[in-house]
Amino acid sequence: MNLVEEKLKELVTESVADEGLTLVDMTLIQQSGGAILRVYADKPGGITVGECARLSRKLEMLIENEGVFERRWILEVSSPGLDRPLKTETEFGLKIGETIRLYYSDEAGNPAELKGKIAGAADNVVTINTDEGQFEIDLAKISKGQIIL
Repeated sequence: MNLVEEKLKELVTESVADEGLTLVDMTLIQQSGGAILRVYADKPGGITVGECARLSRKLEMLIENEGVFERRWILEVSSPGLDRPLKTETEFGLKIGETIRLYYSDEAGNPAELKGKIAGAADNVVTINTDEGQFEIDLAKISKGQIIL
């Protein structure tokens, strides 16, 4: 991570937390004509358009005041979207109560899947309630979780 990315990560992480949100992902794309900074934020129950707009205005002002970019840049702030696969403990934790399809490796290392509601996500374990009972799956064995609409 270079100095610009480190400074952006610091500003974005702090601003997202100040708004009561969770930073899901941040990407910086450097191009010859400038840069594109994409920020994905969320919270339990989902983030609103108004919250995205407020965060966008705050970040734009902060980044401009800090003089992070020397050239033209574009800021995009959004939710991760319903179709984005869940991969981290934080992402699963934000979706407690949601119905998902979970893809993982079973104890023998074979591909497996569960359909159920997220009951918890802590200590690198995701807990899923299904019709067959409750399952605790190590995060390291999960390839992805997909929200079922």
